Amino acid sequence: MCADPANLPFSSQDPATPGFEVELARELAREVTFHWVPTYRWPVVRRQLLDGRCDVFFGLPVDPRFADDNPRLALSLPYYVMGQVLVSRAGEGIRRLEDLKGKVIGVEPASPGDFLVFRGGHHRRIFLTSEETFEALRTRTVDAAVMWSSLAGWLVKRTPGFELTWIRDPEGEFQIAIGMRKSDRELRAAVDRAVTRLIESKKVEEILRRYGVPLLEKGPGAAGAESSPAGR
Repeated sequence: MCADPANLPFSSQDPATPGFEVELARELAREVTFHWVPTYRWPVVRRQLLDGRCDVFFGLPVDPRFADDNPRLALSLPYYVMGQVLVSRAGEGIRRLEDLKGKVIGVEPASPGDFLVFRGGHHRRIFLTSEETFEALRTRTVDAAVMWSSLAGWLVKRTPGFELTWIRDPEGEFQIAIGMRKSDRELRAAVDRAVTRLIESKKVEEILRRYGVPLLEKGPGAAGAESSPAGR
């Protein structure tokens, strides 16, 4: 497995907090060897996969655009949905972007959340990372933030007094799967069977919740929103 050595909540070399992708990988197979590589350098990771340095890589989007750009890769069945969430201080009653008229919303540049806030005509302030965005919310530099659900859940879990609400936006929601070489047909079939088993046994849900990752119960694009306080 190719994985980032320092990219929580996804993966880490820290045995005490290995990240949910590492924990899921260990549930897929009894023995897993990790090839650590910075995942923000996707061309490098892709080359590791294609050259056989590793066999699988977690966290890839089930999206036609990604498939077109990576014709030699195949994806497993998805194991969760990552989307955009509105993060606010607990007790302020913020459940929709419409509740933030005249307020300042923190976002990351060129993210789906950035586009969503911009299209809505809201005041926004841009930060380079999820950690910087959340810190701006914590220090009241901004009134709320729109962030990727996985990272927001992890940050909220570690910081009491905040809550998040799903923003239902089909363009900003992605089913997430495991990538591998398209030629490894038997491996793909085995991974799909294991993913199905882990989803049906609620093991995926258990591991994701341990890292604060919010679960989207409804299919992408459905109406409505779901709220989760810190630690859930």
